Amino acid sequence: MTEYNKKLKQARNRADKIWSETAIKLHPRCEYCGVRENLQAHHFIPRSLSSALRFDLKNAVVLCSRHHWLWHNRADGEIYAKIVLGRGQKWADYIKRKRKKMVKLTLGWYEKQIKSLQAK
Repeated sequence: MTEYNKKLKQARNRADKIWSETAIKLHPRCEYCGVRENLQAHHFIPRSLSSALRFDLKNAVVLCSRHHWLWHNRADGEIYAKIVLGRGQKWADYIKRKRKKMVKLTLGWYEKQIKSLQAK
């Protein structure tokens, strides 16, 4: 692995951590059941499907560990539906539009994301 790729990976991991911490700070309860403990930040649109949404806090869904597990392991459509219904059509349209955006994953882009998240 080149030195640049190491820096790229470190920046990505740092941004992931800050994204998760910020999402939980901004939404300190499970969006499905309302509990305040064992919270985890979940990407509504998976990171693998949209680089443009990876660090977008509008793509963050805060769930308790139980409901996060259910989302991933049981494909629980009820959780998904409640999130979409609660956030509304304007949010869904934004996510749909931004998901298609192409982003070049450079060290500068990751650093910009980190700076933006830290400002929240």
